[in-house]
Amino acid sequence: MTDKNTQADELVGLIAMSGEFPTDAVYRLGGSGQYKEKLITHLKKSGVIKTHYKDKLRGYRLTTKTKQTLLTDNPDRFRFYFTGDVDTNIIQSSITRRLRLHRIANVIVTMHNADIKLLRDDKPDVFNSENSDFIEMTYPSFYSSREFKELNHEMVKVKNARAVGILLTDKEIYIVYNTENYSMKWDYKSEMSVKAIIRQYLCQSRMPNQYPSLQVKGLLFGNGMEMLYQTFTGGDNPKRNRFFIDGPFDRFIYLTNDKYGEILLKLLCDNSKKGELDCILMENLHPPNRMLLVENDAIDDCGNPVLFAYLIDMPRLTRFNTSLSLQKQSGIIICFDFQKKILSEYCGERVTFDTIDFTKFKETFYP
Repeated sequence: MTDKNTQADELVGLIAMSGEFPTDAVYRLGGSGQYKEKLITHLKKSGVIKTHYKDKLRGYRLTTKTKQTLLTDNPDRFRFYFTGDVDTNIIQSSITRRLRLHRIANVIVTMHNADIKLLRDDKPDVFNSENSDFIEMTYPSFYSSREFKELNHEMVKVKNARAVGILLTDKEIYIVYNTENYSMKWDYKSEMSVKAIIRQYLCQSRMPNQYPSLQVKGLLFGNGMEMLYQTFTGGDNPKRNRFFIDGPFDRFIYLTNDKYGEILLKLLCDNSKKGELDCILMENLHPPNRMLLVENDAIDDCGNPVLFAYLIDMPRLTRFNTSLSLQKQSGIIICFDFQKKILSEYCGERVTFDTIDFTKFKETFYP
């Protein structure tokens, strides 16, 4: 069907994992736009993929013939996606179900571009409760919501959860969400149940040596920095932002569904590079002052608290901003240049900004 390890093979694999792949997500993959247009045309003419268009939502799906070929060629990789009555095999026509597949697909693209492990035969079999083999997470890996629902007897409790997957690094667990470009409605109890199950299963039972008493964190993707502002302000419903600020996670990181988010996702998973960046930022600053009523990562020469917000932790940023207001104090936020506009609109006049040039950062840390 396709030559192994080609871009066509890569795209077919991503569509298989997604069930339905949004057409515009193709342009987030490597290669020129012209090449990808030719690739899509070739795959459609060859009967490998087909376009599904309904309710003004367009996506690519694999043909039945392609699924059969993939199952024959690599059953360990694809059996999970093409067995039984599941969304990646028998795709529902409802707009709600398809939109969820698209949200998961966009996260899969971000993970793929950030070199996170995705393939079933390329990452530890974490959520198979029948597998008692020793597991150690040595490389960041993403598991879709359907993969952690392999714990069928437990996951029925959280059928209304908005989580699209779990990201596991060598030290941290992130429950992943994707709000894209609209404010989501949250079932607080369902999200708390997901967190509780993940902590019980991974931290206490499955991998306690790697994740001992770890605080499970949240990771939210959105379409651009403007979506972060809507998240902070609640969009059309001010109560919605409480889920991120006062919800189930002490840390809730916001990343964008684009090239910026892909690089910052790499940074999020790399404690060594985070340490390098923090050392650079500390060169003209003083160590943090834990006695201040405003949490901080450093202190400037004037005694002002400094927050490192290049990985935007929504609860922490909110606490910093609120504390400055209550204490009638000024503070400094260090972030990337593309983050400054929205963060300044949210924080107001009490906060000044020092920015990191994203292009130079990428050239230095991820050339």
